[in-house]
Amino acid sequence: MPAFGTLALVDACQREQTMTPPEAMALTAELLRHFYMDIPFSRDLYGFAARADGWHARGVAAAIARPTAWADAQAVVRLVLDAVAQIIDSEPAHASAWLTVAYTGLWRATLPSHRPSNLRKLSIEALTQPWVSASSMPFLLTGLRDGIEEVEGGDGPLTAALLATTGR
Repeated sequence: MPAFGTLALVDACQREQTMTPPEAMALTAELLRHFYMDIPFSRDLYGFAARADGWHARGVAAAIARPTAWADAQAVVRLVLDAVAQIIDSEPAHASAWLTVAYTGLWRATLPSHRPSNLRKLSIEALTQPWVSASSMPFLLTGLRDGIEEVEGGDGPLTAALLATTGR
């Protein structure tokens, strides 16, 4: 008898109509929230799970740190920045953690020749959000710098982003 995993079981239940799509999403979001890794990225699913976690950087954030989540990098970045926007004032440490996992995940998912450019773009995107303020900037920079340390990368992309956003 062939073996199959939990996600295959959820898919089979939907095919057999023993589970509705909303039930499947809720179950899959619970798996994601509880660090079940390598669930294919879906903005709806990951956003649903992150909202259920109060936008704290937990299971969903851990999944974003993995390269498999980055098939649609722009959608992942939008989700991360939405998460940061939701909690930057109330939970700045979690906001920093979201940026750390985004930097780490994008670094892991990008070919070395494209890393500097992609990480610079991520940094610029984070630093130029309309909700960025003098009080939130230290937390944004901490998140990006922690990502750099996590992957033992150089700070060139962040430095380039800072230069680009300050006009120097």
